[in-house]
Amino acid sequence: MDARTTESSQVFANPDGTFTQEMNAAPVRARKDGGTWAPIDTALVRDTDGFVRAKNTTATLSFSGGGDDALVTLEDKGRELRLGWPTAVPEPQVDGSTATYAGVLPDVDLKLTALDSGYTSVLVVKTAEAAKNPALATIRMSVLGRGLDVAPTADGGFVARDGDGSPVFESPAGRMWDSAGDTADNAPAGATTQLARVTPATEPKATAAPLPEAEGEPAPSQGPGSGDSAAELPLKVTATALEITPDPALLRGEDTVFPLYIDPPTKGITLGDWTALASNGTKYWEFDGDKGVGRCSNYAGYLCSNSPYTQRMYFEYPLSSIHGKKILDATLEVYQVWTFTCDAHWYDLSQVTKGISSSTTWSSRPTADDLMGDRNVAYGRGSLCSPSQPANWVRFSDNVGEETNENLTPTLASAAANKEPQITFSLTAHDESDAAA
Repeated sequence: MDARTTESSQVFANPDGTFTQEMNAAPVRARKDGGTWAPIDTALVRDTDGFVRAKNTTATLSFSGGGDDALVTLEDKGRELRLGWPTAVPEPQVDGSTATYAGVLPDVDLKLTALDSGYTSVLVVKTAEAAKNPALATIRMSVLGRGLDVAPTADGGFVARDGDGSPVFESPAGRMWDSAGDTADNAPAGATTQLARVTPATEPKATAAPLPEAEGEPAPSQGPGSGDSAAELPLKVTATALEITPDPALLRGEDTVFPLYIDPPTKGITLGDWTALASNGTKYWEFDGDKGVGRCSNYAGYLCSNSPYTQRMYFEYPLSSIHGKKILDATLEVYQVWTFTCDAHWYDLSQVTKGISSSTTWSSRPTADDLMGDRNVAYGRGSLCSPSQPANWVRFSDNVGEETNENLTPTLASAAANKEPQITFSLTAHDESDAAA
């Protein structure tokens, strides 16, 4: 067992006697049953006992195979959190990381999706008639914590703590949103849909990685997009139950566009934190998958949003593992999967004035006070550019010779010497008025 390997970090010895530590904001590996480390794999498989389980995640995750067993079970080092649906559920349809329980109520499906350290649960209310069901006025789920004490948090979520008071699982407040922004007539003439950004059939086939879909906004069931009506839903937590009360004005409003989505997520506690914040008020706490930075509108026939907004990303890293170490060099890497144009644009990495949490919003966001580095890049369009520009890593490190204001390494060295508990960075487009960036 390598004590220098964790779910989100790894230490390597170098031939010259120094060490390199890789730290990730999100978990990238988990222990298998035999104790060995393997990459995170959220794909669901049906087990012999009938339950549906994620292959390899930081917390052992099980979904019901149908019936009246626990709907969700999260287990971490012998501590267990179980959540139950009020009635028996049908056998789920499994697709990748998602189990769909069709018709848990008339014209209402329940989608459970495995994440690296937890899951999301989304109720899909398909019609206005379905929204009138009294069972949706308040949704009550049973909660059982073995070795855990479940309590509400100030921001409308809950936290499950062990006997020592350490948090093990948490949930931010729930949220709900409709499909007002997803209607076809919202797209301007000549613009492609937000998920249809692919190489035209007439273009030469890319020799490098294929051009990925550029997700300026989440898929409809993953979170609210621009134009969608949305509401935050504080959770009510007791010793045995979790209640979520949908906003009646949105649930049964005349202008509500269906399907309507209701989402109370639950996750394990991770050492690092990350979030994306949008100027339209939407937040993506510890999001799964890719998110963008900069101005989300439309550019050169590609649609990101009809209601433009600006988005920034924030990453927080724990630093206890480098306390007392002499830091020789530091690099922060992010992966750019797509950009609107082959022309390079500047992106800034900055240290910010305070940490982040599930309650951090655009209006309470940290302020960037020290530029760590900037890079002028355009990756992800593949053979649409000449030469090809496939998706690639963007590496922020000190360019001492040319830009003396870049000081990522000195900042980490100071944090290690002062034994600071964590450090938080923002990633932004340098010109947030330019949709091409």
